[in-house]
Amino acid sequence: MSAEKTIRVLIATSNPSKVAALLRLLEPYPVEPVQAETVGLGRFKIPETGGDYQEIAERKAVTFAKKSGLPSIASDGGVEIPVLQGRWDGLKSRRFAGPGDEDRIEKLLTMLRGVPPASRTVRFHEAVALALPDGTIVASAQSAGPIGRLAEAADPRRREGFWLPSLWLYPPRWVTEWDLTDKERTRLRTAWDGVADDLKPELTAFFSRPE
Repeated sequence: MSAEKTIRVLIATSNPSKVAALLRLLEPYPVEPVQAETVGLGRFKIPETGGDYQEIAERKAVTFAKKSGLPSIASDGGVEIPVLQGRWDGLKSRRFAGPGDEDRIEKLLTMLRGVPPASRTVRFHEAVALALPDGTIVASAQSAGPIGRLAEAADPRRREGFWLPSLWLYPPRWVTEWDLTDKERTRLRTAWDGVADDLKPELTAFFSRPE
């Protein structure tokens, strides 16, 4: 891989947490990241309906790439909560129960009221795609993270834009991410870790291709 060949890539989201996650994923590669706001797409949205997480991520990447004229990387993720069955749609996790994190937390806790801990299982799925302005998808993957449980009360520590971690408990001690030890964090393989691993061959090939 040539260190001199830097490729401008549009980060196809304005969500600060997702921007950070996508930048971390691109760290090993010779990328000059371009924020959506700098090309007038900071408020641009596309419908996140139909298909699965990977299909939506690919649609986002292709749409942003065509509009910006730049290779674009996009993601789509969601949470599967088996006990809620048809009352919960993982594809709409972020848009669930109103615009604010507090609204979403309160609604989900209400839906889970009375459900015993062992039945409050949850799993996060993440998909990422990189597309070119001609619509070619050069890298795409989807991965599922570890199975956790949803708490009965929210941890007050949280990140803007990512509301579910305040409810997410990790085994075997069933604590939120803020209370994991360094050793536990090292063992933890998130959906983002899985996506990064799965995308590595395609991203390496793309960023090392000859001019």
